[in-house]
Amino acid sequence: MTSFPFSVVINTYNRASSLPATLDGLTRQIDQNFEVVVVNGPSTDGSSELLEGWSDRVRVINFDEVHLGKSRNLGIRAAAGDVVAFIDDDAVPEPDWVSGLRAGFEDERVAGAGGLVWDHTGVELQYRYSACSRIGDPRFDLVGPFDEYMYPGADPFMYLQGTNCSFRREALVEIGGFDETIEYYLDEVEVCMQLIDRGHRLAVLDGAAVHHHYLPSHLRANRTTWTHPFPIVKNRYYFALSHGCAERSQGEVLLELDTWAKGVIAGGRRELKRIGQPEQIDSYIEQVHRGISEGVTLGLAASRKSVEVGEPEGEFRPFPTVAGEHSRRYCFVSGEYPPDVGGVGRFTSDTARGLAAEGHEVHVVTRTDTAHRIDVERGVWVHRVPIQDRYIPELENSPLRFNLEHCAALYHEVDRLHRRRPVDLVSAPIWNCEGLLPSLDQRFPTVTTLVTTIEKVLEILPSWQEKEHIRALAKLEVETLRRAQFVHANSTATERSALTRTEGTVHLAHFGLDDPSLGVVAASRAEEGTVELLFVGRLERRKGIDLLLEILPELLDLWPELRVRIVGRDTPSTEMDATYREAFLLQYADRPSVLSRVEFDGELTDDEVRSAYAGCDIFCAPSRYESFGLVLLEAMSFSKPVVACDEGGMSDLVEDNGILVPIDDSAAL
Repeated sequence: MTSFPFSVVINTYNRASSLPATLDGLTRQIDQNFEVVVVNGPSTDGSSELLEGWSDRVRVINFDEVHLGKSRNLGIRAAAGDVVAFIDDDAVPEPDWVSGLRAGFEDERVAGAGGLVWDHTGVELQYRYSACSRIGDPRFDLVGPFDEYMYPGADPFMYLQGTNCSFRREALVEIGGFDETIEYYLDEVEVCMQLIDRGHRLAVLDGAAVHHHYLPSHLRANRTTWTHPFPIVKNRYYFALSHGCAERSQGEVLLELDTWAKGVIAGGRRELKRIGQPEQIDSYIEQVHRGISEGVTLGLAASRKSVEVGEPEGEFRPFPTVAGEHSRRYCFVSGEYPPDVGGVGRFTSDTARGLAAEGHEVHVVTRTDTAHRIDVERGVWVHRVPIQDRYIPELENSPLRFNLEHCAALYHEVDRLHRRRPVDLVSAPIWNCEGLLPSLDQRFPTVTTLVTTIEKVLEILPSWQEKEHIRALAKLEVETLRRAQFVHANSTATERSALTRTEGTVHLAHFGLDDPSLGVVAASRAEEGTVELLFVGRLERRKGIDLLLEILPELLDLWPELRVRIVGRDTPSTEMDATYREAFLLQYADRPSVLSRVEFDGELTDDEVRSAYAGCDIFCAPSRYESFGLVLLEAMSFSKPVVACDEGGMSDLVEDNGILVPIDDSAAL
């Protein structure tokens, strides 16, 4: 593929909230032969200060007008690349965006190329293939081939979406850049028309995608509501009267425009009422009428404001990226993901973010209780998938119906991703059997991460044996592990277990985590001269909270300086009617010397938990089983000695930095 230099131009105005995501997406491009030019309008929201932090990587042009046509031309003048690509300041490019656009220019006849535009959900297409008539009426129902839309004088003609388009710089010089009569709306359409009329071709690509969040601006409240329609109306009239009268009479054009303008007024009236701004209707209508008046005057004059683009104003400056030829495409499947996380979600998010920071393209498929959407979060493409309760006759009486619907929904998103962007590897936990369906799919390798299994939980909580769906899920877990292609064991205990129970290859790799202690201020609740003991985890039997609560009164009697802090969700107990917290408070209600020194904090935010780690003196996690034991690693990162049980992954972690005791041994604890 030809590796001529690209210039990516971002025209921005008051988008300090979204511009970082656009720039971050560019740092993750596989293609490395491009520069970035940002033309910043008269922003007042901190955009200028934001761009100062990018000044060593980005060429910044400051502009004192809110005028997209002029801003685009400033970007072209500054661009030193052979091709100038445009992306909006509320859009995020996929990692192969630049390389995909580059492929469109392999044909020397092509002067412009553009790709797909996904909408704010990341699931539905905002733009695929479009044409526009000479009076500014777009069509979105096109199917190839597109030759009938790409000859001089074509009506309708092919055009590229402004948030995802690129043009040979020499072709833009030839036509005089963007028409500076147009400050917004139809600007890219007019450029595409000019190129086609000069015999150039456009490449419309089934890829090279960007995700367009379509944020509110000075012209619109949301995707569907224009609050300031003047430039839209003015430029539609200007464009139509300038270019639409070759095959139509002026009267026909004006009649079409009149019908359209009435629709703009009706739609604006409706939308302004819907968003609670009916007082803006009169101003809105006045802007429409003013736009008609100015647009008619400009359109009848039909005088394009072309510019002299000239030679590039600066040297080509390659934009530094973290991606490259080493980059791979990974997909993690996890029902848990921030902000709702346990150990599995924590491992998934830390690993996904770490791989993304290394320049890999990383996707996470997780569940949601709201609408299906895809967002980029800290460099990771997060697919949030709703679990639909579907009628499947064969599953109606199955105790695993909801589990299977959960697994199927996540797998179908993996399949959807792979069909569009083939993945190099899928990783999923054994928990909830989320790795079963990907493991059965031979199109990609799947790694099943072995964490605490339902079978192990049943050993600790015999009462769960009474639940039919739990017994069935345990059997499905056994089958998931047996059929796994590759198994990731996170401790020597899970490795020993996996080696005898799977047909796949077993790899031992202990979990890691970002150092949570950096920059944390201790938040101890204890008084000076006291010693604080901390527990973090769900208040349930598997976590050993019953053992800790059993010995606390004796410890408190022995050590008057001891204070105890218990952090975690107070979950319903399967062994008694009350929760462990409720039972403890009731049992020692008449012993204020105990209750005054034991604090139940419930669930805390991540920052609050980190402060608790920093403020404690001793950390205790007497779990009956942990496949790994992330909480121990977290406590150790704050230089705290730990007390844990000699079981599962905890045995791998605690050596000189704590004490291990046998499980279910209150005296030893």
